[in-house]
Amino acid sequence: MNFVLPSETAPGPAPINVINGSRLAYLAVTKVSLVAPAFFSANANGSGAAAAFLVTVGPDGRRRSQPAFSCGIQPGSCTPNEIELPASGNEARLELYGTGLRNVTEIRAISAVIGGVPVPVLYAGAQQQYPGMDQVVVSVPPELKGRGEVDILLLVDGQPANSVRVTFR
Repeated sequence: MNFVLPSETAPGPAPINVINGSRLAYLAVTKVSLVAPAFFSANANGSGAAAAFLVTVGPDGRRRSQPAFSCGIQPGSCTPNEIELPASGNEARLELYGTGLRNVTEIRAISAVIGGVPVPVLYAGAQQQYPGMDQVVVSVPPELKGRGEVDILLLVDGQPANSVRVTFR
């Protein structure tokens, strides 16, 4: 079950009541935090291939996008694609999707590491197309070219996100 908390929900314990028709179907209490970063994975299990796209921006401003994952017909069959970093003079940005980070205090409170290399975070906040979905955009340095499959680590206001993976050809 997915749901979006109202933005005015205060941090701390919060009841969750699921109503089916006129009866209470489920009751729980959860802890609401200002940030609880989590990456989406292509297999929807929180690990493995990142639900992400590599966006290349040329000197003329032209954008090209490559999915960072591919999926077979069986559930759970998604794997990282080999993504190609651009030639020099082009900028590479990795757009990652997740949740729980739109209330970060400031962009400087976010750190990202790909394959052991710290990378600049360009944007972190709400992704405008889907309610409750957040987005992180990081700059991908050329030194990651040819590194193969690597982990992406994110820390938001001191809270770690789950690790996901990408592959650089």
